[in-house]
Amino acid sequence: MVMQQALTKERSAARSDARLPTGTSWWDPPCLGWIKLNTDEAVGSGSSKASCGGVIRDHNSVWILGFSKFIGMCSTLEAELWGIYIDMSLAYDLGYRCLEVESDSLDAINLVKGLSAKQNCPTLALYIHESCNQSWEVRFSHIQREGNEVADHLAKLAHMDNFDLVAFPQPPRKFIFCWLMLV
Repeated sequence: MVMQQALTKERSAARSDARLPTGTSWWDPPCLGWIKLNTDEAVGSGSSKASCGGVIRDHNSVWILGFSKFIGMCSTLEAELWGIYIDMSLAYDLGYRCLEVESDSLDAINLVKGLSAKQNCPTLALYIHESCNQSWEVRFSHIQREGNEVADHLAKLAHMDNFDLVAFPQPPRKFIFCWLMLV
């Protein structure tokens, strides 16, 4: 009961100013008028079977859409890039034009920002970087793994035998407690 009251009080305080505790390991909502996309990958131990997942939330930390997708055989970096690409595509299709994209992969963030060398750069990273020239504003930033737990959980929900994109208009029941702890 004491834990429940503490969580309720903490969530109320966080929502009252639309901010969560800041720092390198906390998720921080975007500015008013922007949405935030968090993405992550999951690669099976001992194999190259990969999946990605992501979530789109608004400035009040409200869940807009989540997704999970099995990609197949690829590297961790490629799976991170697929997560960014899919999350951005979903946001664009939903009509959002001001995006903050976060990933816990600094390599992926540097690639899509165009900060890494162009040679040996995955085509998907170049495509994401070039897509930022469309009619929208996109900011990329790195987040610590601890602040990206929701996307991590979504990436792990992908079924390793089904290539369909699974959309979650609401947080999946499998980790609703984790979502409540992070909001």
